[in-house]
Amino acid sequence: MGPPTAYDRGTPPTAPDLGGVRIWASSGASMVIQHTRPLIATAAYDRLVQRIADREPAAFSALYRLMVRSVFVRSRMQLRDAAAAVVITRAVFVEVWRLAPTRRPCDTQAWLLAITDRRSAEHLRSSARPTELTAGYDEHVAAELSALLRPSGTT
Repeated sequence: MGPPTAYDRGTPPTAPDLGGVRIWASSGASMVIQHTRPLIATAAYDRLVQRIADREPAAFSALYRLMVRSVFVRSRMQLRDAAAAVVITRAVFVEVWRLAPTRRPCDTQAWLLAITDRRSAEHLRSSARPTELTAGYDEHVAAELSALLRPSGTT
């Protein structure tokens, strides 16, 4: 473990919490990035997935808001392509909706990131050999995700 940070000494961060990453000014003008534990307990994520399994759109929207940044950043780091990362992020959340009813209990965040890793690896393999079969798939996934995130009662 490295030297104590300003946060370890009890000094409050000078910038707001950014979804599990705390950023604060260290000595001088540089910034220190410290990864922290998630703000929401793992059990709460698990309850959201259970509600998604019961087909609650509000739970899906909540999980999406909580995890979309982590999923996007993970895929962006692996693919080095923002447009491809957007496609992968959409596909991950559509897959979460589809798989939630059959999911065995596990760490929800790790589950989403494992789906992200698999989808990113599949994308890298398929981009080496593009085919006609994938034409229109990205648009289909985007439309499906939009439908899942649409508030109840709207068409």
